[in-house]
Amino acid sequence: MELFESTKKCCDTCLSRVQRDGITHYFHRAVVCATVGSDPHIILGQEMLKPKNDSSEKDEGEITGSKRLIRKLYKQYHHFADIIVADVLYCKSTWIKEVLSIGMDVVVRVKDERFHIVKDALGLFKCRKADKEWIIKEKCNEYRKIKAWDEDNFEMFDSDIKVRFIKFVDEIHTGDKVEVKEGWIVTTDKNITVETLYKIMHKR
Repeated sequence: MELFESTKKCCDTCLSRVQRDGITHYFHRAVVCATVGSDPHIILGQEMLKPKNDSSEKDEGEITGSKRLIRKLYKQYHHFADIIVADVLYCKSTWIKEVLSIGMDVVVRVKDERFHIVKDALGLFKCRKADKEWIIKEKCNEYRKIKAWDEDNFEMFDSDIKVRFIKFVDEIHTGDKVEVKEGWIVTTDKNITVETLYKIMHKR
């Protein structure tokens, strides 16, 4: 989340970037931890990212800031959540290890087809039918038909962490029209149902 951009004013904790026109933009950026699902979305904590220092050419990244945030939240609230949900940026073994170290599980979206875990999972799923199918009725002429493929014990790249990989195919029926979407996630939770994981993926 980006805050307070300016080309004229800055402070010691501002991050910065130089645009193509050569003008330096100063801003603040934060990572936020909030509840997902039904409204209201409650913000549990926020951590400002730090600017580059003498030993670094770049401002602090989201991953580093998020690790600091979840450690702070754990210190303050202890077990503040059962599962931490994150976007594709967080599909890294180092970040997943950080969450596991405080006794929580992760659900992370995956998009990069080049990952070995994606190639392995999709290759396996290609040879079999979906493990679960269900229908969600919406309006009168609208419904969703969801198919889910679910397999455990995939290894994250450069790590011994074992995760579940779930592939969702979402057929969105609106009258005579059908739109098909596909999504992938990984999770360290071995017991959560694919129906709940589908809801999490669409409510974050």
